[in-house]
Amino acid sequence: MSILAETYIQDGVAIGAKLLDDNQVYEMRAKLEDLFKRKKYPPRLYLSQIDDDLLKDSIIDLVINTETRNFIKDLERIYGLPIHFCPTIEIQRNNIPHPAHIADGSGWHVDCGGEYLHKYCCDRLQDFEKYGFGKIGIFLQENREDFYGGGIDVKANTHLAIRSTSRLRRFLDNGFLIILKRIHEFLVKFFFNKYINFSKLYLMIGCQTLKPPASSVVLFDSGTWHRATPMSKNIAASHSQWAGARQFSSSLNEHNKYAIYCQFGSLSGVESHIYDHFRRDGNKMYCQEWVSTIKNVPEIFVHSEIPIEKIINENILATANTSLTT
Repeated sequence: MSILAETYIQDGVAIGAKLLDDNQVYEMRAKLEDLFKRKKYPPRLYLSQIDDDLLKDSIIDLVINTETRNFIKDLERIYGLPIHFCPTIEIQRNNIPHPAHIADGSGWHVDCGGEYLHKYCCDRLQDFEKYGFGKIGIFLQENREDFYGGGIDVKANTHLAIRSTSRLRRFLDNGFLIILKRIHEFLVKFFFNKYINFSKLYLMIGCQTLKPPASSVVLFDSGTWHRATPMSKNIAASHSQWAGARQFSSSLNEHNKYAIYCQFGSLSGVESHIYDHFRRDGNKMYCQEWVSTIKNVPEIFVHSEIPIEKIINENILATANTSLTT
C-alpha cells in the first residue's frame, strides 16, 4: 500500500506528485486562459463545455494519471470494495474568497454536508466499512496565504468524526472549528472581521494552508473540512472587480487561479452523493454533467461494479426530473 493512500485514510487529505514541469504548467494555464476568455470568463467550466478536443484530452489525462490510478487501486485494497473515478471533471477559475467580505463568513465546509439532510444518505455516511467518497484537486499555481491564494486550506483528521453517530465525538474533533466559523459568520455581518485576522485563528486550532508545487495531486475526503485559500487583505484591497465574495470577476494576469477537480468513490459513496445532489435546488447543471460525462467518456466512468447510470436513472425517476436522461 502506498504512503499516499495511507496518509489519505489517516488524515483525510494527502499530497501526491507534481505532474507537470514548469513549462507545461505555463502552457496549460495559457490554454485555459484562452478557453475562459472565449467563454466570457465563467467561474467554472465542465468537461462537456470544453470545445477544444485536444485540451479536453489533456485535462482528462492530467487527472486520470498513473498516480491517481494507483491510488484508487490502493484504496480498493484497503476497503476491500470497488472504488472508481466519478464525474464531474471541472475547471474553476479565480475562485478566491475575499478575506474581509466572505459571504458565508469563513468559507469552511465539508463536501458531504448536504447528505446529512437525508436519512438515506446518513445510513451510508455512517457505514465506515462501505462509504468512501473524495475529490482529486490539481492546482496550477503555487499557494501562498499571504499573497493571491490559489490553493486549499484544510483541517486534517476531521473526516471520520464528521460521519460519526456520536455527537460528542463530532464536537470534540470539530467543535473549535465550528465555533470559530460561526463567530466569523456572525461578525462578517457587522464588518468587524476586517479588523480580526481569522486566518491566524484558524491556524491556531490546527487548520493549515497546503503549499504543494503547482500541478501536484491533492486528494481529500468528502468529510474533510476545507476552503479555498483566501487572497491576502492587502492584495484584495487593491482590486475592486469581485463578483460576490467568492469569485474574482476579471483577470489577475499571471496570478489567475486555476483548479481542476475530479471525484472518486465506492458504491455506497456514489449512491449517497447522487441522492443528495439530485435533490438540491438549482443544481440541474451539475446533475446534467454527471449524465453527459458518463455518456461521453464511458471508458473511464462506466463501471460494472458501480453502475452509475442505473443509480442516476433511479434518482431521475424518484425526483421526476425528466429533463435529465442517460
